[in-house]
Amino acid sequence: MPGWIRTVLEDRIMGGALEPGDRIGLKSELQVEFNVSGPTLDQALKLLENDGLISLRRGPKGGVFVARSEPVLRLGSKQLWARNATSLGENIELREAMTSLLGVSAARNPRRDKNKLTELAAIARNLEGADISFETQKMIWTGHRVLLDLADNSTLRVIYLNLLDAAESLIIRVDFPTTGPEASRERRRLEAHMNLFRAVVDGDVELAQEYGEVVRVVSPLGRDGRQVTVGH
Repeated sequence: MPGWIRTVLEDRIMGGALEPGDRIGLKSELQVEFNVSGPTLDQALKLLENDGLISLRRGPKGGVFVARSEPVLRLGSKQLWARNATSLGENIELREAMTSLLGVSAARNPRRDKNKLTELAAIARNLEGADISFETQKMIWTGHRVLLDLADNSTLRVIYLNLLDAAESLIIRVDFPTTGPEASRERRRLEAHMNLFRAVVDGDVELAQEYGEVVRVVSPLGRDGRQVTVGH
């Protein structure tokens, strides 16, 4: 449902009828228009805000407005959305190739939120010795979102966030190997993420780049479309 609302409002903005600074409406008006709950509408608006398409203002003259600044690069869900196991595998492969860049961007940023660094350090601690499971994978996704908050490359954030939103919305189960070489490889992938997150917390750009590359090399997840189950 948030994805549908996002698409409708995105088309409304990109269609040319609205100019930067125009008010799209009050949140209460949009909630009635789409007949959804407040939290559902908030999810859709958050996606549009992350894309740089809207701004939210409080107060008597507040509401949802078309953003005044154009995004540096516009890559929306229509371009990056994963629709089946094959495209999901491509999505994951592309994100993994970008992980090193994301780690570097997050490690080198001199204006990093200390609370986000604390959160990332906690995720790294929880990954140490964690089971190979879908719950652990979700923990890694959370870590990637923290990296996005810390990164100083706005273009990279837009692309990576779209890819991550697409993958998370589609995956309902992941079959992780429990024995043999693939399980060992998966364990190395978890350790690589743990070390990547720690390097970013420490502000170590070189190690962040190194462990980001390890993530790409050791992860087979989704490469052939057989290790993932997708929702519709």
